[in-house]
Amino acid sequence: MDKAKRWINPDEAGTLKIPSSANLAASALERVRGRAAGPCKTCEAEDWLLTKWQRGTGYSVDIQCLSCGRSGGQPFQRNEHPNWESYPEFDRTVQDRWDTTQSEKYKKQREERSAGYETWLRISPEWAELRSRVIARANGRCEACMERPATQAHHITYDYGRLPPAFHLVAVCRECHNRLHASGDPWTGSSA
Repeated sequence: MDKAKRWINPDEAGTLKIPSSANLAASALERVRGRAAGPCKTCEAEDWLLTKWQRGTGYSVDIQCLSCGRSGGQPFQRNEHPNWESYPEFDRTVQDRWDTTQSEKYKKQREERSAGYETWLRISPEWAELRSRVIARANGRCEACMERPATQAHHITYDYGRLPPAFHLVAVCRECHNRLHASGDPWTGSSA
C-alpha cells in the first residue's frame, strides 16, 4: 500500500500520520492535531503517529512520537475513533531503542566527566590545599576506620561542587575510600 493511501496528511508541519481508515469527526481530528502540534517532551521531535495501545486487557487510542516512542500524553476517547481497530499498534520497540541509545550516550558522557574529574583532582592546587587541610583536621587519621593514616578526602555530597565547605569532606585511607564508593557495601546503602 503506498504512503498516500495509507495516511491522511503525512506531510504537514510536524508530521502527524493518521490512518486513512480513521474516519474521524472534525472535533476528534482537531483534538488529535492539537496534541501533535508541539514537539515531543522527551526528544523534541515533531513526528507523530496515531495508534492503538494495548494497556492491560483493553486498548486506548494515543499518539506516539516516531523518534523516541513516547506517548503524546493522555489517551483519546476511544468512542471518538470509530475505526480504532485499524490503527497501527503502539510500538514499544521504538522506545526501547531510544532508551538504549540514550543510556549509551549518557554512559559515555559520565565516563568523560569522570576522566576530567580525575585529571582535575591530580592537578588542581585548590583541591590539593583543601585536601591537606581536611587530613590535618583529622590529625592524619582515617575518620572511617580510625586505624590507618588518611591519604584522601572523601566528598560526603557533591551538592556543593568539587570544592565544598570542608565540613562536607572527611579524611579517609585508600581502603575506606574504595569501600565508600563500592556498590553493595553496607556503608554506601546501595546494592550490588
